[in-house]
Amino acid sequence: MSRVESLDFALRDAEFPRSCMFCLRQIELGLRTLPRSSGVLDTLAGAHRFLARVNFADIDQAGLHQLIDHLQVYLNGVHASIAQAYFPALPGNARRVMQQSQEGGSTLPLFADGP
Repeated sequence: MSRVESLDFALRDAEFPRSCMFCLRQIELGLRTLPRSSGVLDTLAGAHRFLARVNFADIDQAGLHQLIDHLQVYLNGVHASIAQAYFPALPGNARRVMQQSQEGGSTLPLFADGP
């Protein structure tokens, strides 16, 4: 298997469960069933487009490192979009309760409504 074929398989194969493209597609399928997913799906589509348009034949070793760096930036964006849509920052009181719990100063549940 050539270098180009190996990269294409590892990053873009639609049937190989460890390929990036396969994983992005699985994330997309899961998100389509959830509310508030449009922003995340847009971010995910950007990652998908980036990976789809890469010509592996034009990439040398330094370019491969740059490609992986860019791919990580896209994946971090997907992560951030999911976090923003489904795990928003805790309000001040809940954040304080969580911090006290971690420091051993409180036995209140993480999502307690009161102090």
